[in-house]
Amino acid sequence: MAEDDRRTNGGESLDIVGATKRFGDKTALAGVHLHAEPGTFLVLLGPSGSGKTTLARCLAGIERLSDGAITIGGRVVAAPGLHLPPERRHLAMVFQDYALWPHMNALDNVAFPLRQVRLGSREARQRAMAMLDSVGLAKLAGRYPNELSGGEQQRVALARALVRGVGLLLFDEPLSNLDADMREQLRLTIATLTRDRGATSVYITHDQAEAFALADRVAVLREGRLAQLGTPEELYHQPANPFVARFTGTCAEVPVQLVGGPVSAQAGAGATSYVEVRLNGHGMVAVTATLPRPLPAGVPVRMFVRPSAVQVVGPGQGQLAARVRDVAFAGRGYEHALASAGGLLFTKVYCEQRWPRGAEVSLRLAPEGCLVLAEPACEDASVGYEAARDGLGALASADVAAS
Repeated sequence: MAEDDRRTNGGESLDIVGATKRFGDKTALAGVHLHAEPGTFLVLLGPSGSGKTTLARCLAGIERLSDGAITIGGRVVAAPGLHLPPERRHLAMVFQDYALWPHMNALDNVAFPLRQVRLGSREARQRAMAMLDSVGLAKLAGRYPNELSGGEQQRVALARALVRGVGLLLFDEPLSNLDADMREQLRLTIATLTRDRGATSVYITHDQAEAFALADRVAVLREGRLAQLGTPEELYHQPANPFVARFTGTCAEVPVQLVGGPVSAQAGAGATSYVEVRLNGHGMVAVTATLPRPLPAGVPVRMFVRPSAVQVVGPGQGQLAARVRDVAFAGRGYEHALASAGGLLFTKVYCEQRWPRGAEVSLRLAPEGCLVLAEPACEDASVGYEAARDGLGALASADVAAS
């Protein structure tokens, strides 16, 4: 029996130290550092060109790092002078375009990885059928990919990735080709099955809502660098910089000036700091806002308003006068676009009541959803890994010497 098949199920730890990848004169990754504990669901979130797909391909062994190191389960798989191929990394990948063998039916596609590790045909088919059943496709085991819908093909691909019980699963935007209803169903399937099996997962997406729904931790990438690593709650309430704040959901950006604070709402390490700010271009209008992190002295600041911070009330009852520009039914209520008297546009503001287009209203801003950040701010959260990088380099040298 092959080495991979003797391993027990369960997630692998993951360490990425100083990961750098260059394509000619273009740097796709610029010294990214990440750590994930076994069983973590880690989402790589960023716009096109941020480096998230390149990082996943380096994890898989499809691309070779230009510099830096990667360890999976304590084993160095990539470092200067060392590059293990994908089949030796104890991982599986789910692709955006399904990547199923067209000449094999669903059962044979799922059983294929087991046959690669020389598991007997009967046992391979039994395990493959059980895995198809777990994704709800046992009745379609005999169908070929061209006889399956996009969602069904992606569930076959998920079953194929899970069937060997590998320690690391990589997902390359697996839901992007599916309609909204199927995306929601398959998102739940991915979250449930991977966590049930304790696998460590790395999932690529540009969709903030998808990232927050799936992740234990989110790594936000920008131009090949790590902008912030944290839980969805940390990214939403304590963004490291304006880029992270924008990419994780704002309905308005407001130039402001500090007029008072900071003041802590409670004592201790978990204290929340609040400041008083005046909205530029809005006369004497001042609001209380949250300070997610300390501000360097003398820097310009900007307030980022989360949609949840905005309450629509009648004229004269709030802090800002506004007019309803648009309204859209959103199932349990309505989403509004509102223009303030000073020219600010607030979008995706939810309200159970429908305010008609053109209505004069006013807005109340909750301090917890109004985040004041320095602009510009630090764009790279990759700090403090020099010792770890040196340690991984030593391990890689030992692996090379032993091979």
